[in-house]
Formats: sequence, C-alpha cells, structure tokens
Amino acid sequence: VDFSQLPVFIVDDLSLLYGGSSLREGSGALGGAILMENEVDWKEGASLSFNQEFGSFGTFGSYGRLEIGDDKLRSVTRLYQNRSDNDYLFLNTEILPHEEQALQGAAWSMGGVLQEIYMRPGSRHELALRLWYQDSERELPAMMSQEGAGREEQQEDRNLRSSLEWKMYPGFGTVKFRSGYAGSEMRYH
Repeated sequence: VDFSQLPVFIVDDLSLLYGGSSLREGSGALGGAILMENEVDWKEGASLSFNQEFGSFGTFGSYGRLEIGDDKLRSVTRLYQNRSDNDYLFLNTEILPHEEQALQGAAWSMGGVLQEIYMRPGSRHELALRLWYQDSERELPAMMSQEGAGREEQQEDRNLRSSLEWKMYPGFGTVKFRSGYAGSEMRYH
C-alpha cells in the first residue's frame, strides 16, 4: 500500500495492530495491520464542515463533510482535493560538486469522495454501505544522480473501493459480516 495515497481526512479512527495481534481482525496479516475505521454518530440532525489548508511549496487542500439523518438512517459524505508543487530546496550529494537544487518534476494532486450510508432496521441490527472513489496524479522526479536533461515521468491512479457491512447484537457479543470490492487502475507515462 502506498500510504501517501491514503487521505487521513476520510478516517475517524486509525489503529496499528502489530505482529500476530492483527489476526483478531481477519486472516492473512501475520506481520501486522493498520485499521482505518469510521463510526456513525446516531444523533439526529445535520452537520456541515469545510476545512482549507495552505502550506509551503505550493501545497493546498480543501476538505468538506456533510452528515444528515436520524437515529435510523444516516448519510455521511466527505469530499477532498489536495495538490502540491513539491518544489523544495535540497542539497544534492549525489553529484560533484554538491549543490543546492530545487526539486523538479515532483508535483502531485489527489481528490476523491467517500459516501457512507448507515441503517438501523431494528434495535439489534446495523447495516453500513461505503463507497470510496479517488483519482490522483503524481510526477515522478528523476534520480538525484541524473545530470543534464531530465525525464518526464507521471503516474495516474484511480481507485474504487466499496464495502457492505452487517452487524448483529444477539445479546452475547457482536456478529459482523463484511463484503467488499476493491478496484485499482494505474497508468505510468
């Protein structure tokens, strides 16, 4: 997983399970797991939030969240768009003589939407449908040791992930069923 492609904005709770303890959440993760989870707030009403970020090296981000519904049906929509020129100065020690350079060909942008729908058909059941789409583009900078005319390299990623989850509370614990789809497309130029 390329963690630079996972926006923290769409996650309510982030947990790290290391070693064999990750097996309590599923199979196939003997070395550990990173859990990204969202929990529904069943209070009635609506809320809207919008955040704006500005940073050095042409970094800019916009984040919006709309939550509506009642104690039986909730909808949470999150939208985001980030970008950066990523042209910081660094000391290039891979060429002689060493010289300070500005990073070139390393700009990136990422945007997406996460739609979550939560339902409580009864006091002992919860359903959750989640759909996440993300589109990103990254320029890949040349190696530090390259001198002369640089190469132009770019990578585009499109990801679609969805999950359907059913939780049942029979009185002695929690029973959870989850099914999902993950599709990715990567283009390198």
